[in-house]
Amino acid sequence: MQRNRDWTRLVALVGLISLTGCEYVLLDSEEKINAAVPVPQTVEAAMSDLLKNSPDNLRKRIEGEYAAKLKLRALNCAKGYAPSRLASLETVRKELTDRSCFTSTDAGIAQWIGMRRVAAMLAEPPLKPVPAVAPKFIVGDAFIQSVQFADNAGVAVFLTQQSLQAVDIASGSTFFKEPRSNEQLGLLSPNGRLIITSAENKVKVRNTESGEVILEVPKARAHAFQWIDKQAALYNHADSSKTFLLDFSKGEEFPVPEFQGSFSRVINVDGTDNQFIVGTYRTVAKATIERSSQETKVKLIDEKPLSGTSWALNTSGLTADGSLWFNGSKDLTLLSVGTLEQDRITFEPLHVQTAVATPDPDKLLLTGFIRGGHGVRTYVFSLSGRTMAPVDRTQLVSERLLYIPALKKQAAISDSKIVVLDDLPLSEPVELTKFIADATEEANARKLEEFQRAELYQQGAPMAPSVSAYGASRAGWETAGSRIPAQFADLAKDAQIESIGVYQGPRSSARSGNASEAGQVEVKVRKAPKPILLVLSSYEAVRWNLSVEPGARLAGVLVSGYKSSQVTGNGAARVMMIGSNHAYKLDSNEYNALNTHVQRLTGKQIYYFQGRYEGTSFSVGGA
Repeated sequence: MQRNRDWTRLVALVGLISLTGCEYVLLDSEEKINAAVPVPQTVEAAMSDLLKNSPDNLRKRIEGEYAAKLKLRALNCAKGYAPSRLASLETVRKELTDRSCFTSTDAGIAQWIGMRRVAAMLAEPPLKPVPAVAPKFIVGDAFIQSVQFADNAGVAVFLTQQSLQAVDIASGSTFFKEPRSNEQLGLLSPNGRLIITSAENKVKVRNTESGEVILEVPKARAHAFQWIDKQAALYNHADSSKTFLLDFSKGEEFPVPEFQGSFSRVINVDGTDNQFIVGTYRTVAKATIERSSQETKVKLIDEKPLSGTSWALNTSGLTADGSLWFNGSKDLTLLSVGTLEQDRITFEPLHVQTAVATPDPDKLLLTGFIRGGHGVRTYVFSLSGRTMAPVDRTQLVSERLLYIPALKKQAAISDSKIVVLDDLPLSEPVELTKFIADATEEANARKLEEFQRAELYQQGAPMAPSVSAYGASRAGWETAGSRIPAQFADLAKDAQIESIGVYQGPRSSARSGNASEAGQVEVKVRKAPKPILLVLSSYEAVRWNLSVEPGARLAGVLVSGYKSSQVTGNGAARVMMIGSNHAYKLDSNEYNALNTHVQRLTGKQIYYFQGRYEGTSFSVGGA
């Protein structure tokens, strides 16, 4: 009997559809609402792509999750309205007046789809194979400002003065290219399939092959977005500096209160799928990601105070075997990936500015300067032998040296190309103790020379031309009778002068001096034995965002540049414009001119200088 009644109802419903021609009567209430106000075509297309590229064992689950999200979309945005079975889509559409609910819900669904697409792409094999034989050159279309290499794929991405381009290392061919914009370049995924860019405090996770934006992460910057494993990434919120975990496998985001403040570097522990190490400005921590069907959480395994100055992307790296994490900033700090034990090695009076891995895990490439010495110098340091082998910089095609993990090769950035090196022009190594003794003797001789010159100046004698502490001749100060301006002398009296120089910030339009279009550069001022007098210089307009940590003393900020720049976060410290000198290379005429000008104003030379063509973040001060 029941079967006959069901059949009668079905016949009646089919008859009604035939009479009215309205197939929407077959839809239930939620389906009708979603049909009346459909999700955007871009969301449907992204979902279609996700299903197409998902393995069979995941496809049904993803379809079920998507259907559940659509059902909630209808229930939440209808706000209690339930259309009748015979209501037309036009009638339903008129009843749904709050379209903002649909818009925000659709944005959330798009984020979920984007994260699931990222997970699918991270699980794929390398985009391009690593060549068995390393090429001699990898060529871009113009001066290379920055470059990223995939750890496990034969892919390089260049940010040049003209474009953003992705290159197949084996063939040298460019497989993606777009005109240069104001976007900052971030890290490549290990398999080379995804690249990070950012602009206007928004990170874009993009398909390296096509340039398509797969996922957008608001309130994030490229240098503060880092991969963990094949399913997750960490990022710092640009406004709050809080840390968040993106679990791509679930399409969800989670706060990570275990890491307070900004992190400077994240590395995945080799041989594990979910274990990683995070370096903040004060600590280094090892953690693991624990996933269940209900939640994803980060569990701390170990945490230790961080030795030395803050660790940043441009000063730290991994040895070729992945066993040691190193940081070169004033001193060299080595951290065991397995135990988090740290070893701090000082080269004083050599101030280390950068450290770069080499194909030999026992050796690191150190670049720095000796105060009062002759220019920037580069050495190969043996970790086990504790020896320093000078690099003959005159024999290098370029001094912008790097290590390419996928190729296990040293390389140099020379204008528009990467030159892959077979070896470095080295002199005989010397023991570290002898190196330090010789460098100290040289530095003391320079200090004595400067002291004698300063005494002559105080006595009113003309200043003879001198040799710059960085190797180039410069004219002396003004003739006898010149005086140091009192306001600058007061700022510099007890302070240590540290300087940062860039050509431009990562978001500079390079077309205008308007500070509202300026590139943003972050500067962390750390606690130090002496107050810091900070000298900031640039060619393009820059917005210098200072962050002064508790206990740090900022004596003042001197700003110099070709175009007008701004300083924020300086607190009570005075900001003074001192002219148009600008420099981003230590061993250059531009730097010598800037240093001379600072010395004329303050009576002191720049003690420590950091420079990049396109700066992102720096730190000054520290123990």
